[in-house]
Amino acid sequence: MARQAKVKPQTRPSGQRTPKLHFIKPGDSLSPRFHRLALEWEQATLNASSPDTITAHPAFRRIVSLGDAAIPLALARLRQNPGDWPLVLRHLAGMSPVAEADRGNMPKMVKAWIAWGKANGHIA
Repeated sequence: MARQAKVKPQTRPSGQRTPKLHFIKPGDSLSPRFHRLALEWEQATLNASSPDTITAHPAFRRIVSLGDAAIPLALARLRQNPGDWPLVLRHLAGMSPVAEADRGNMPKMVKAWIAWGKANGHIA
């Protein structure tokens, strides 16, 4: 069977949105691939403090390229160990539900993302 291309807009540092293709083979299970990439990214950026360094990692880019289907998995990861998952979710969703005043406050950021995930059908 042929691979199906899906288009997921990506935001460049300049703020421009450009389409990015990612391929999903029929029968592929997203979860193992996502968790492998997540572990690779978390380990490689564990001591990184710069958002540019964190988002430039190839595993981060591959997670984001998985598109909307990765949002529930990223929300589950956020619940387990928030780390830099709000940053991943912002790139996946193309927005952030976190109020300006709550940025940097991890418990409030997690709460905002979980509420957003529930409201948008990504988690029960």
